[in-house]
Amino acid sequence: MKINAKIKYALQTLVDIAMYNNNNEGVLQKEIAHRQQISNKYLDQIISGLKSAGLISNIKGKKSGYQLTRSPERISLYEIYQAFEGNLNLGERRNTANEPKPTTTRASAEYWLELNEVVIAYMEKSDLKSVVENQRKYDAFSNENMYYI
Repeated sequence: MKINAKIKYALQTLVDIAMYNNNNEGVLQKEIAHRQQISNKYLDQIISGLKSAGLISNIKGKKSGYQLTRSPERISLYEIYQAFEGNLNLGERRNTANEPKPTTTRASAEYWLELNEVVIAYMEKSDLKSVVENQRKYDAFSNENMYYI
């Protein structure tokens, strides 16, 4: 299973918004792009997908920025995945020719179905808040280990 770049950048974008929207003015797209090293053009696509999925919204006003539509603990990683890929399907694709499948594929199909359920369950129980908290730990660790000359 490979997670595409849009999903990875979407998670980075959501973490950025969660961390930097301290005064409820929203987080500016150019600031997200700079901190996350994402081009504005590509970030437009990410923002569009996140808005369509109902995960972020614009704050209107002088400094129009983005905010989460709900608290980070109520946004699952599976929702972020679904915003760009739809439902996860690790199983076999349907046979368009309607050819009968050999009976030996039933066991492997069952395995993939079970794995699919495990991955979805893990992504559903994993929330944005836990990723934000981990990022804050990494940031604190990095700041503690800075040496100045």
